[in-house]
Amino acid sequence: MKAIRGQICVWTVAFCTLALSTMPPPASASSLLVPDQAATIQDALNAVPDTVLVRSGTYPDTVTITQQVVLASWADSGQAVASIAGISIEPLDLGFNPTFICQGIRCTGPLYVRNDYVLCAITLKRCQLDAGLHDLSRYVSTARLELLQCLITGASSIVVDGYCLLDSCVINGTVSAGAGDCRLSVQYCTFTGAGFGAALGYEGSWWSCQIHDNIFRGYRYGVLARVSDTATISNNVADDCSFTGFSVSGGAIFVSHNVARRCGEGIYADPSDSMAITANRVEAASQYGLYLITNEAAVVDSNVVWLSSWDGIVVGATHAQVRITNNTSCFNGRSGIGATGDAPTQGAIYFELERNIALGNGEYGVRWGSPDATSVACNDLFGNSQGPESGRTPSSQDLALDPVFCDTPNGDFHLAAGSPLLTQSVCGVIGALGTGCRDTVTTATLVSRFTAERKPDGIRVVWELADGGAIPSVRLERGVSEGGPWIVPATIRSLVGHAIVELDTTAPTDQVCWYRLAMREGQSVVALGASVMVPAGASTFALTRISPNPGGGPVDLEFTLARSAVVELDVFDVQGRVAAVIFHGALTAGQHRVRWTATSGNRVLPSGLYLLRYKFPNGQQTRRMVRSR
Repeated sequence: MKAIRGQICVWTVAFCTLALSTMPPPASASSLLVPDQAATIQDALNAVPDTVLVRSGTYPDTVTITQQVVLASWADSGQAVASIAGISIEPLDLGFNPTFICQGIRCTGPLYVRNDYVLCAITLKRCQLDAGLHDLSRYVSTARLELLQCLITGASSIVVDGYCLLDSCVINGTVSAGAGDCRLSVQYCTFTGAGFGAALGYEGSWWSCQIHDNIFRGYRYGVLARVSDTATISNNVADDCSFTGFSVSGGAIFVSHNVARRCGEGIYADPSDSMAITANRVEAASQYGLYLITNEAAVVDSNVVWLSSWDGIVVGATHAQVRITNNTSCFNGRSGIGATGDAPTQGAIYFELERNIALGNGEYGVRWGSPDATSVACNDLFGNSQGPESGRTPSSQDLALDPVFCDTPNGDFHLAAGSPLLTQSVCGVIGALGTGCRDTVTTATLVSRFTAERKPDGIRVVWELADGGAIPSVRLERGVSEGGPWIVPATIRSLVGHAIVELDTTAPTDQVCWYRLAMREGQSVVALGASVMVPAGASTFALTRISPNPGGGPVDLEFTLARSAVVELDVFDVQGRVAAVIFHGALTAGQHRVRWTATSGNRVLPSGLYLLRYKFPNGQQTRRMVRSR
């Protein structure tokens, strides 16, 4: 059940633990509740408390925050429920490094940062920014910025001289970040664009970046990165990016286990230091699959590239040590491993091309720019329209055998059990994926994780395949019983680590639901492993538990909502007077819990008999409650 903290001092303690270590401890904690204790949010901020709590509702305020504070929704149910017209963070220099925290706040206008002199930290958690985040500072001063579980719409510009984190956010727009010594970390986010800009681009450049487990869909660039030190890009998906799925330059570059589908170029890399491009998958690029330039040590290993309109893999190398090994490049419009100008070997001091598969390409298996190479062996160059190689005499150690893939039309480039490449013991493994077809006997072993649980906003299903991949033909299905019938529900889908997370918001709350994973094999639909059952959720508005009762000290109050609604929890004395207001606000359907400390304001309620009223749309429920010392 979702916990909702309804007592002010609990919020204060929780938020104060987030402050920077450089912040001096306050003389005494203080908080103000809007509109109960301050007429407006700005009035509350001007009083300089530690915490400003805002009741659910819409406020016309455009507020300016100048001193360290926690600004939070009082009834934080995991969503942004207090709506503010605009926010401007303008830190004052008071001799220490302040921290600004916003939690559960919706900002319908722009959120501005104007900070020219103060080293500060800003954290936005579970906030909704309808008009983006914009840093208008003339000088780079913000030392730390965190965006956690936020929903951001429109173009955002972030300027940070230090650590910048985007974690589990949903971005419908673009994010331009960087400047100074920005250490950028982006993880578990979903970016959705409208066909222009970069989902994640640079403002100046970054010192370093770690970008992993994100989804980028519908931009010109998924990731457009430039670094001074190191770029690590892994386990991301970029779909339908018209220029490039992942473009990164400068520093040392490590790009691994990403998927780029239907982009202009799948991956572009131009490092100033070493480079490793490994275990990526590029499908249906309208230009090059991989376009890589290097003057240093480079490893290009275990990538799968297919259906690119131009060359599958291009490596331009000058005065470099390059190893291109165990890649699979098939059915590209030009060559499997190709060249522009003098690429791939002009001036390279070491060049190794071994154990690659180039099959069915429109021109050559390999098109050389220069015939010089250090080691060429065990490449399988079969069925390419204009021959195995161009610009160089084929190596006697190369092969021309049909590799016999498992399921070429559906993009499964594992080697089938009868592949002749499996008998080439001198070569070892050839191609990117090795052997192991997925058939009707083995499909159940593919799923390593499959769970489903009811949440207030729907049913959350998490699934993961044994190899950490994502098979396009695998789908989630919902049924009314273990035997079906099955439908494919419309879900909100995201990526967390190697797991796929799907939120089914259309699932009925008052019925048992069954889920299974399935995939099409030939003309049949095959279930992957066992199905899972999710019990029915709340179908009524009801108080379900008061504990302890009788009792002293804090009380846990549990209740259910049949649907999303505005509800109230109040305590009355035996004379019918309001003794305490516990919660007023909007909540989502399902079960909820409030911990009440038996206080009203700062006053502890005396022992005696009280009535707890739970008020909901078109009704209410009242229960007796005995308080004792």
